[in-house]
Amino acid sequence: MSDHPPLIQSVERAINVLEIIARGAENGISLKELSRELGTNPSTTHHLVATLVRHSILEQDPASKRYRLGIHLIELGNAALNSTSLARVAQPYLNQVFERTGQNVSLLVFHGLLRTPLLDVRSRQILTANSTPLEAFTLHATGSGKLLLAYLPEQELKSYLNSIRLERFTHNTITDPARLCEDLTHIREQGASYDMEEYGLGIRCISVPVQDASRRVVACFDMVFPSFEAGAETMRSLTAAMQKPAGELSNRLRSIGLVVS
Repeated sequence: MSDHPPLIQSVERAINVLEIIARGAENGISLKELSRELGTNPSTTHHLVATLVRHSILEQDPASKRYRLGIHLIELGNAALNSTSLARVAQPYLNQVFERTGQNVSLLVFHGLLRTPLLDVRSRQILTANSTPLEAFTLHATGSGKLLLAYLPEQELKSYLNSIRLERFTHNTITDPARLCEDLTHIREQGASYDMEEYGLGIRCISVPVQDASRRVVACFDMVFPSFEAGAETMRSLTAAMQKPAGELSNRLRSIGLVVS
């Protein structure tokens, strides 16, 4: 007799739908393609996706009729992330950065090559910079992305660099792999990563690492702001104001034995 309870087929199929669409997230997927991947007839597939669309789990492009993941998944994901131990432990340290600098600051969690916003403390300033996009193809051009790359295992970094063309976003973007590796070495040495208008003109970013109990860099404090606010002295001051609480958070995670999976 099996130790596992029986599965509900419709729920399992719905999960399969989400996983299939996630793999082709950029272009979406047609009903015909989805039916073929699921191994179900178009009518059954249509009922599944129609239910998911109704609840904003999926959305359908009105022009192409292709399906993509919906906005409600972001809300559910954020709810799950905000309930984690890391979020609860990190909140006061993130607040410290905001109180010391008055700048927007976020906690991003690393999962493979993904950077997921976990917490965000917003400034009351009228002029604030938008958060940097978190797509994997921007890793080499953003503060948090370069920080993630700097602490990847060597073989994983090599695989990444061999699998992607370093796209140029501005005249400051590093597109040479050798030069990028030099920058990653500097990031590890100084314990901070900078985006100096490398992804978008007029925008700068500082990211500093957070380690869990395994001493892996699993997250970062990330601050984005307009370039005109950030001279050399301001950059040094903001970096120091971020590094101290981030280091204290890392020590706290080690003291309570919290490992981020």
